Amino acid sequence: AITEGIIKLVTDQAEKQGFRKCLGITIAVGDFSGIVPACIEEVFPLAAKGSAAEGAELSFTKSEDQFRCYVEYLTVE
Repeated sequence: AITEGIIKLVTDQAEKQGFRKCLGITIAVGDFSGIVPACIEEVFPLAAKGSAAEGAELSFTKSEDQFRCYVEYLTVE
C-alpha cells in the first residue's frame, strides 16, 4: 500500500505539473513509522512499471518526525 501511494503521488504530480518521467524519489522515514525501506525498494520496480515513476531512483532519509513517512522530493524530467 505504501509503494502504491508513492506511485499515485508521482502519477498525480505528473498530470498536475506536466512532466513525463520521474527520475528520483526521496522518501523521509521516521524511526517508528513502521516503514522498511528494503521492502519498498524490492516491490517498487514491478509496481511502477508503465507509470511516470518507472525507473525512478529511490533514496531514503531519516525524518525528524519519528512516526511518519512522506515523500520529500521528486526529481523529474
